[in-house]
Amino acid sequence: PETQALVTFIQGHNFDALISYHSAKLGIFAGSFPPGDQAAVRLAGAINRVSGYTYPPIHTSCEFTGQLADWATQQGIAAVDIELWTHEEIDWYENKRILETFLNWVP
Repeated sequence: PETQALVTFIQGHNFDALISYHSAKLGIFAGSFPPGDQAAVRLAGAINRVSGYTYPPIHTSCEFTGQLADWATQQGIAAVDIELWTHEEIDWYENKRILETFLNWVP
């Protein structure tokens, strides 16, 4: 139900970009699988420059598919998944800089 409500909300509004948060430590994932959406890649790079979160993300042998950011890019929305440093913290200072960058970002 939560996913359906989120999809309905996003489709009912005019989004240029979105950020989805997770935890912990892998970095920034640009939307689309495999990564390639240029707007999402530019957004991920801008966030990387102000936050210290790793982009491209730390490589593991896992394939991450079916993410909100992947779906959003298929809808024409630049999107990234950000992995917080830990499962317990909100990374206030990093995310304050990210929010400022996000609000001034031009797709």
